[in-house]
Amino acid sequence: MNKRQTCSKCARPQKLCYCHLIKNLKTESKQLILRHVKEKDHPFNTAKMAEMSLSDCTILDSDDPNFSNEISDFITKENPFLLFYTSESKELEESLNEIPSKNFIALDGTWDKAKKLLFSNESLSKIPIFHLNPKSETIYRPIRKACAENFISTVEAIKEAIELIENRNDLEELLEPLKFTVQEQLKYQKKGPS
Repeated sequence: MNKRQTCSKCARPQKLCYCHLIKNLKTESKQLILRHVKEKDHPFNTAKMAEMSLSDCTILDSDDPNFSNEISDFITKENPFLLFYTSESKELEESLNEIPSKNFIALDGTWDKAKKLLFSNESLSKIPIFHLNPKSETIYRPIRKACAENFISTVEAIKEAIELIENRNDLEELLEPLKFTVQEQLKYQKKGPS
């Protein structure tokens, strides 16, 4: 059986490639996405969409041999906050005057995987933590079940955070690859595999 041809950039099957929707979006902030290793090959990898679209967005995978050192370096150089919900985190929109800089770290993975990333990296416990109060339901919902109603995908969270901290509302294009992927998946589910 022949393996499907995939795009070398987005890693999606060529007929489902979303690269034509990628825009180079400039930001004032720097974003570091810590991606759980099991998310690396997920077919709906929204962290990849963010990295491909944003001028200063980097993914660091949890199986990287320099994982902890890279996190520490980013914290030392960029003075970021962590974008994640915990019982101690503050709502970002209500606390913009408290963020140490516009730079931030986001965790990519299911709720359990993201918590493991947080609790296995001591340096993350030393930076301020802020969470979002999402404005709307995730675009992702039709194709992927989330643990709670207010959960959104990584790319959606990053978009919302940047818009808040940079006081802008022009990043809708960042979500076009996700919208395309969801629409194509829904078509596939309706007609079934060919």
